[in-house]
Amino acid sequence: MAYDEAHFSSVKAEVQRHLEDAETSKLAHWDAAAVYERRQKFFIGLPALILSLLLTWFLSADTKTFLETSGQLKALASSLPVVLSLLVSVLSGLVAFLNFNELAGKHRAAAENLNAL
Repeated sequence: MAYDEAHFSSVKAEVQRHLEDAETSKLAHWDAAAVYERRQKFFIGLPALILSLLLTWFLSADTKTFLETSGQLKALASSLPVVLSLLVSVLSGLVAFLNFNELAGKHRAAAENLNAL
C-alpha cells in the first residue's frame, strides 16, 4: 500500500480526534469525581455530623427537663434521641454502602490516566 499525503492526513485527523476524546473524557472524569465528593460531604457527611452533634447535646444537657414542661413536648423529648440515633445510623450505613469516596477516587484515577496520554 502506498503511503501518500492523503493517507497521512487521514491518520493525523484520526489521532487528533482521539486526543480530543481523551481530553473530553478526562474533564468528565474530573467532574464526576467532584460530584461524588460533594455528595459524600454535603448530603451524607454533614447531616450525619450535625445530627450526631444534636444527639450528643440532647443526651448530655438538661434539655429533657426543659422540653418536658407540656404533654406534647414530653413525648417529643422521649422519642427525639431514638429518632436522631436512627437517622445517624442510616446516614452512616449509606456512607459504607454507597462508597462515594471510592467512586470519586476511581474517577480521579481514570482522569489522571487520561491526562497521561
